[in-house]
Amino acid sequence: MQPLSGFHFIPSDPGSLNIPRLTRKRLKILEDTKLVGPIEKVRLLAILCSKRWLTELEQSPSKDVIGLIDSLGLSWSKDGYTKQDGTRVNWISVGTNKAVIEYLTKYRDRLSLIEAGILYGYPPTAILSCTSLIPVKVRPTRRKGAMVRCLGGLHSAKFITVERRYLQSIWSDLRKVSMRIISEAEKFHDMRRNESKMA
Repeated sequence: MQPLSGFHFIPSDPGSLNIPRLTRKRLKILEDTKLVGPIEKVRLLAILCSKRWLTELEQSPSKDVIGLIDSLGLSWSKDGYTKQDGTRVNWISVGTNKAVIEYLTKYRDRLSLIEAGILYGYPPTAILSCTSLIPVKVRPTRRKGAMVRCLGGLHSAKFITVERRYLQSIWSDLRKVSMRIISEAEKFHDMRRNESKMA
């Protein structure tokens, strides 16, 4: 299908379209690393399984973390902004390939909600709700489980059941690939939830 506007993104390097395969070696590297937390591991695994195309690592780029991303065959860019009080906030955008990162870098300020939703792997009805293309209310999920925290926390009121099934399907697929990563994320989430109840 041709874009209606005639816009067509052409990456600077045709080789930048290559999508890395999830190998046993890459999976072991991701499972064993202590450089990123359990939530980030799930999101990186989702990229390697083509369940999403983009994520962020909420930390300043270090040589070790960049080495981890490179060893997984993923692409990255350093991102950040300065708050009004002068504090710098840094993170690393991680994408499935160089073309995704190039697209993000070039069009970050003009990225539509639909583009962002697709890149981050959100359920289609949640994306359409955010853009007001379907008449449903978008609401943050009240009781976030590890699945919702890792894969996406906005749901449309009318399609919440469909969206949960969509996320559960991805969660189940990721669990089949790495029970260890999913279990770590669930334990981490439960620990955080129990800590917040005690506070």
